[in-house]
Amino acid sequence: MRRERSFGKVDYLGIDQKTCEVTISMELREKEQGQKVLSICGEIWNHIKSDIYSGGQNLDTIKEFRGQLNNPKLFDRIYRLWKLYHLNDLHAGTQKQERAIKEWELKGNKYDYTKACEYLQGISLFDDNGYKYGHGWLYEPIPEKDLKEIEQIIN
Repeated sequence: MRRERSFGKVDYLGIDQKTCEVTISMELREKEQGQKVLSICGEIWNHIKSDIYSGGQNLDTIKEFRGQLNNPKLFDRIYRLWKLYHLNDLHAGTQKQERAIKEWELKGNKYDYTKACEYLQGISLFDDNGYKYGHGWLYEPIPEKDLKEIEQIIN
């Protein structure tokens, strides 16, 4: 299931005129073995909607214009789901590994795959129960409560 929503126009160009429409697309698809995968992408369009100024994984950029959006509360719901579950079948690490890297980044480290691997090796977490960080894509299921919210927003 897929849906694109318009959130009205914003003053993306900083010219005191709301000329750029914001749209957000949400897709929930089922993969093998019933795995449900979420994809959320945003677009900030030019004034004639022939091209985009910003697109893809840009919800952080769209959030800067939250006060100008037609439905900021709906945006907040979508933004939370995007932060938690976007491409939930493409995790480079286990929950333990990803948690450790987030903590490492919070200490001021900029993400770099090689440095992240070195850090994980240093704390004996590069290999977590037989899974070496970054050697595949791991699926993280979406909790039932949030799946229902995603389906409700899309429908």
